Amino acid sequence: MAYDAWKRAITDENQFPKEPVMPLLAERLMCQGDAMDCLADGRHNAGVFFEKLSNNNPDQPLFKEIAEKFKALTQNVYSMYETLGGWQRDEKQMIALAKAENRRRIAEFIDKCKVLDEEALSLLFQLEKLL
Repeated sequence: MAYDAWKRAITDENQFPKEPVMPLLAERLMCQGDAMDCLADGRHNAGVFFEKLSNNNPDQPLFKEIAEKFKALTQNVYSMYETLGGWQRDEKQMIALAKAENRRRIAEFIDKCKVLDEEALSLLFQLEKLL
């Protein structure tokens, strides 16, 4: 699964040498940033969509449950941004990404996102059976 590959990459100490050069960190941050941005954008909009469905169809509780999973997942991605010192892609974030403790923290958020996505998918399958 993509989450597992992402976590492996972010926790692979061989990819983050003790004295990294900025171009290497820029590349690593670009990959990390793209993953966070895609996940935050997609799951945020999915949460908004299912929240609207929930508001328009209060008799179907699965809409609200799905929206809550996507919102919680998005918050975990925002926590990744905070761990790096913001959403920007500059030297501050590169230096933060170089620190093993920050990457371990990000890995924990990746695990939480994976669980929330799996739970959302399970709810989507339940919803599919009802429609």
